[in-house]
Amino acid sequence: MRKVVLYMNMTLDGFFNLDWMGPNLFAPDQELIEDNIARMRGSDETATSGSGGGAFVGYQFYRGMVSYWRNVENSPDSTESQRATARAVNASRRIVISRTLEKLEGEHAELLVAKSDQELVAAVTRLKEQSGSDFALIGGVRTARTFARLGLIDEYEMLVYPVVLGKGEQVWTSRSDLTLVSVKAYPSGIMRVRYVPREP
Repeated sequence: MRKVVLYMNMTLDGFFNLDWMGPNLFAPDQELIEDNIARMRGSDETATSGSGGGAFVGYQFYRGMVSYWRNVENSPDSTESQRATARAVNASRRIVISRTLEKLEGEHAELLVAKSDQELVAAVTRLKEQSGSDFALIGGVRTARTFARLGLIDEYEMLVYPVVLGKGEQVWTSRSDLTLVSVKAYPSGIMRVRYVPREP
């Protein structure tokens, strides 16, 4: 069965806010950039979170991301690394989750309408039972929180930034016991950590 892998940025104290992530927060980290692009293309053999199978994303988050990455790809002010990342994002399949019928901008996007938790579980389960690559879950926080609450996440892969906020948006609302799979530290001080839910 295909897996759903949460793939998000997180502060050291467990918050998933994005407002602290300015463009010059960290020095460019080419190794991290290359790893991220490989995962988005599904070409990293060591990663299960490559979005070769597609990426689940909440509708409100998607609205912001599609315009942002389109601008990055087309902006003359973007670096080549930024454009390469944007091209990988824009070429990836996005499964956009909404409770209502919505019109989607951008290419490679399809709408998944789920009006209840039960409908969401049924739809995601059907997709996981199909053959193919694993799915990424990339945002937003409310969608990730729903997937976690419903037990739909098979693996957590997070980029942990050396930043402490003290407050903010969280994915987990109750205790979850996890087993560590791997840790990779980058020159920027960011860590890629992978966990799976612990078997009862």
